[in-house]
Amino acid sequence: MLTGVFKMATVGIKTAFSEMRAHKVRSGLSISGVTMGVASMVVLASLMGGVNAYMEGVMSRWLGAVVFAPRGNATPMEKVSWGRSPGMKLSDGAYLESASSGVKLVYNRIIRSGKVGVGEGWIAANVIGVSEATFAADFRFFRFDAGPGLSPADFESGKPTCLVARDLMDKLLQSRNGRSTATAGTHPAALEFKGRVFSIAGVYEPSDRSKVVNDFKGCVIMPLRTMQKYVAGQDPDPGQLEIAVSDPAGIEARSQEFSKSLAVRHRGIEDFLYQLPQGAQKVHELLENTVLLLGLLAFLSLGMGGFGIMNVMLSSINERTFEIGVRMALGAKKIQIFLQFLVESMTLSIIGGLAGSVLGALPLLFKEEIKESIDGIEPTLMVGHFLVIFLVVVGVGVLFGLHPALKASRLSPIEALRHE
Repeated sequence: MLTGVFKMATVGIKTAFSEMRAHKVRSGLSISGVTMGVASMVVLASLMGGVNAYMEGVMSRWLGAVVFAPRGNATPMEKVSWGRSPGMKLSDGAYLESASSGVKLVYNRIIRSGKVGVGEGWIAANVIGVSEATFAADFRFFRFDAGPGLSPADFESGKPTCLVARDLMDKLLQSRNGRSTATAGTHPAALEFKGRVFSIAGVYEPSDRSKVVNDFKGCVIMPLRTMQKYVAGQDPDPGQLEIAVSDPAGIEARSQEFSKSLAVRHRGIEDFLYQLPQGAQKVHELLENTVLLLGLLAFLSLGMGGFGIMNVMLSSINERTFEIGVRMALGAKKIQIFLQFLVESMTLSIIGGLAGSVLGALPLLFKEEIKESIDGIEPTLMVGHFLVIFLVVVGVGVLFGLHPALKASRLSPIEALRHE
């Protein structure tokens, strides 16, 4: 049985190539429809792969983090009741992390605002103390120069040292000197904040802005223990509390859970607000809807190619009716005729699919240029994408070859022999 099927498949493939040689224009036009459809699918698959990778990287920070902040503008009655609450504390983050399994990472930061000075130059800035884990997450795509940067020992010891944003350093030097001299390797050795002097361990700026959620412009960054020791105290109000959830899709439910837990810790007082990343969610939905729309267009194109293959096969059957009658008269079974024409249809579809895959993969040769033009989304193709596309192409060949194959197998041998 399998040997017979294999023989029919071989005959079908050979016949398909013979028909293509005999009717080059007609076959080429039918295959081109499949080629364009598959090329569109490959491009979309690579775009979707890039979007998914982007979402898992930068966008996951936007979509998967909730920010808690102290409430302001309390009424007189609220101020009385709020006296029972200890207020927002840095330790609230550790409490939520231990109270909920949905916490991926607590961004331990203490934020203070004020003027920082270099000699006679003073500029308003945000001074942020960060833990080592938070620093690794926040500054993954930054470059540091003009100094050694912050080492693990700095985070451990809490010595008075800091990093300064490139734009802030430019302003400080301009304020002090009347002109900017913030070139690599030339900056003051220290700055002053809240009456304390901190050595400058380097200057930072984003190395890849497309991957940066917060560029920390106008900021001074120091180890969390440094901030606690010299500025804010051991367990101060952090200014805001950012928490990354393990499942971004369930961030709303998790945020409500965190809010209830935090209210319990604050003795039943909700003296805080939380903010969800709604703007990022809209961006995510827009990207998904765009890819879905383009996917539908690709399937329509593929469907038109399938109808082209069906037309070619029906024309082929009409031209080869006498040949079909001869084969039936010599003992060919209906299933053999059916398989032959079905394999012919699949062969045409697969040839178009291979050509479309090559055509659709050509943009991958320009990955870096595409990445720059669409804000950090790098086209990515995986083996799974080609497997799905191959199955779709074979499905198109079967679906649109089914009717012609059934028509050929149901011909009457006598009527077929009479056909001219």
